[in-house]
Amino acid sequence: MRIIKKEKPRNEENRILLIRKNQDPGEFIQDKKQLAHAKVRMQLQKDQILLNPYDPLEMVLVLDAFDVPKSKRLESARKAAYGAHGILKDLDLTSVLVHNGGVEQEECIAVAEGLALTSYQFRK
Repeated sequence: MRIIKKEKPRNEENRILLIRKNQDPGEFIQDKKQLAHAKVRMQLQKDQILLNPYDPLEMVLVLDAFDVPKSKRLESARKAAYGAHGILKDLDLTSVLVHNGGVEQEECIAVAEGLALTSYQFRK
């Protein structure tokens, strides 16, 4: 797995948006139905929100608030990636863009790291 930093994502890329709890996702989600769905799921304390399972995939991962210690936030980000990996694998996706929606850069890296570690397989 390669991790690449991009300045401008393409619209046709599979995307995971990272936001914080209690953050308004409206700045990053343009579709009104998807935005309403995301807000309802966030009110239900859901951390994984699948907006569009089709090509391209659109998913939101809701990460811990800033009041949580940084080490716990990073581990939580890795665990969130582990949870998302099952969906990505089930959809046979080979690449995904991790989009920063207001989290620290280190948390983006932790999500990418979690995806890489989860997808690693021991083979002969």
